This record gives sequence, structure tokens and C-alpha cells, in this order.
Amino acid sequence: MNRLYRLIIMVTIITLLTGCGTKPEDELYKVFESAAKQEKNMFETTQKLQALEVKSKQLYEEILITGQENSEHAKEYLIRAIENTKEREKILQEENKMLDTAYQRMEDAAKSIRDLEEPQLKKQAKVVSKAYADRYQAFRAMQNSYQKMLEAELVLYEKLQSKDEKLKPINIQVKHVNELYVDVETKKEFFNTYTKQYNEAKASFYRMAKFEIESNA
Repeated sequence: MNRLYRLIIMVTIITLLTGCGTKPEDELYKVFESAAKQEKNMFETTQKLQALEVKSKQLYEEILITGQENSEHAKEYLIRAIENTKEREKILQEENKMLDTAYQRMEDAAKSIRDLEEPQLKKQAKVVSKAYADRYQAFRAMQNSYQKMLEAELVLYEKLQSKDEKLKPINIQVKHVNELYVDVETKKEFFNTYTKQYNEAKASFYRMAKFEIESNA
């Protein structure tokens, strides 16, 4: 997912928009790049999230092992795991705000698209707008699944902390967490696919609008 975030922010316009006019395609360029600007910090937050995910997996495995061998060590891992889950939840909220703001900027594209006179350019602009909307919905689905997974993790850790909890409910919750993890990974793939489609559609629009671009991807 990191590479796809970079792809959004690394498309560079070489030739600046000329003239003082406000052609629809110029306005669309401003909207598209403004949306990309809103996402510029998502690469960093995604890196943080992935680092925490690696640590979470390690803690999770240690909990399952030490829970059977040493309850004191298991408690230490549980505390750190809960902190890790809550930290990921904060980052998730940050990402949500970033993409919501970017999506709001993209909604400003509708009027400029209607004002485009060249049929093929208008058609491609609609493709870009649709691709971004699809990507946003995929992101929403991914984040919703991620939130459910985090909530399930906390429930599991609560059960593991309880001295009276039976083994069967714990096993059921472990299975639930694992299923949600798979669901998140599946939705990440959809998001990555839509991100690629959006980047390609936007690059095509820039070429058709005679904006010279250089992709560093």
C-alpha cells in the first residue's frame, strides 16, 4: 500500500499552467492536486501503522505462548498489546480525516467537468472522478473492517486478562480476530487496485489536457 500512496504524491507537473484564464481543465488540475495534497501525510501514517501491525503480531504470538507458560509475562505482553491496538486506532482516525478532506475537495470537480467543452476530455475527467469515488469507498470499507478488527482485539485481550474466562470463548474470539484480519487484507487489495486505476486515469487526463507530466513511480 505504501508504493501506491507514493504514486499519488509523486506525479509532478513539469509545465506550469500558463495564462491567467480559468479554463475548466485548469480548475480540475487544481482540484485533483489539492486532493492529493490532503493525502500527502498518509504515506507516513501508513508506515507507522504497518510498523505497529508488525509489533502487534509479535505481541499476539507472545501472548498465546506465555499465556500457557507464565501468567506474569503474559500480563506484560497484554498491556503492551492493548496500548498498540489503541495507538493504531488513533492513526486510523487520522487517516480517515485526511481522506475525508481529500474527498470533499474532489467533489468540487463536478462543475468544472460539466464546463468542459471537448467531449473526450470531459469523458476522461468523469473517469477520474469515478475512479476516485470508487477508491474512496474501498478505503471506507477497508477502514471499517480495520476498526472492527481492533475492537475484536480489545475484546480478546479483555478475555485473556480475566481469570474466570473459559478457554472456549477465548478460542472463539481468537478465530474471530483472525477472520477479521483476513477481511482487512482482502479489502486492502481492493483499495490498492482502485488507487492504481485512479492514478492511471488522472495521468491520462493530464496528457489529454496537454499538461506535461513526469511520473517518478
